[in-house]
Amino acid sequence: LTSEYSIYEIPILPQWAGKSIAMLQIRQEYSINIIAIKNGNDLNPVPHAEYVFKSSDHVVVIGKSTDVFRLTAKT
Repeated sequence: LTSEYSIYEIPILPQWAGKSIAMLQIRQEYSINIIAIKNGNDLNPVPHAEYVFKSSDHVVVIGKSTDVFRLTAKT
């Protein structure tokens, strides 16, 4: 998108499984925004804060590259 911001598809952190977006406070904790959740061929665009992650989920996020790289280093 810009030299600083991009869109990425990344696997969730293992500790996210069974917890909701709201519970994890994704935006506040990681400075990224979830724009969709993918599980196999299923896409859930603009998920609600109550969405509970499954261990096989991937998230499509928008954010600063440095914030996304910091998050993916935790996997």
